[in-house]
Amino acid sequence: KVGKLYKDKTDYNQALPYLIQGSESFLTENKFENYLESQNTIIPIYAETGEQEKIENIKETLQDLVLKNNFELSPKTFYVLGLCASYKNQNSIAKEYFTKSLNLALQENSKKDICYAIYGIAKTYAKDGKYNEALKEIYNIKVFFQVIDLPELEVFIKILNGTILRKLERFDEALEIYWLAFEEIKKTRL
Repeated sequence: KVGKLYKDKTDYNQALPYLIQGSESFLTENKFENYLESQNTIIPIYAETGEQEKIENIKETLQDLVLKNNFELSPKTFYVLGLCASYKNQNSIAKEYFTKSLNLALQENSKKDICYAIYGIAKTYAKDGKYNEALKEIYNIKVFFQVIDLPELEVFIKILNGTILRKLERFDEALEIYWLAFEEIKKTRL
């Protein structure tokens, strides 16, 4: 928990030792779900700091766990792996991970994971210049926001939506969406 707090403050140098120690303990104790959760926190740090080799090592360890322990990866893990691929501009691989995340989240009826997976898909469409497809995905997520409270994701969606509208030269709409994102950030102190 301490590592996650440091990660949320973007103090990665402080966060990593706690997160790594926790994940190693979870793995030793065969607490695979806790291990997976800690890896889901570590992987984005490595992605943001450009440590691809460490991400690949984690992916190999996860694959071994799946094979040896009949362990299932979570929708969040596929989402996190999609983010990593997206950081490397591997959009087709990212979309595959986000789609796996979405399919698994739908099976589990996890609305939160469904929203994050759809956001990932929308982001890959936007990076590929498929703005209308991205906007469709964004509008799909907005339906979920009527029944689930995810303020951080709502801000991400608004920023992505504004960026797409700006690229489509719909500047007034983009400005309105950006303003809504700004107001949400002020309100929630994200």
